[in-house]
Amino acid sequence: MEDLFETHVQLLTQIHLLATCNPNLNPEASSTRICLKELGTFAQSSIALHHQYNPKFQTLFQPCNLMGAMQLIEDFSTHVSIDCSPHKTVKKTGRRQMCQL
Repeated sequence: MEDLFETHVQLLTQIHLLATCNPNLNPEASSTRICLKELGTFAQSSIALHHQYNPKFQTLFQPCNLMGAMQLIEDFSTHVSIDCSPHKTVKKTGRRQMCQL
């Protein structure tokens, strides 16, 4: 089950990073970031609730890659400058030559 949560975190992170630069995918980028933050919130709440009864309690809401994923998203948004403006299409000036057999 733990692997499932790790895979979920990885996919959410990848989708966020890929969708961030595409203005048409801003809702998806935002949703994935929110989902990752919610996992962290669920983990904190679960640990706070159970820690007093079991100090060694671990929750599935906090897979080992969650903190790294959140840090990657934060670093990406603050340190990486991406040109999100639409790119111009490059026109080909030469004619395509057909090979004759």
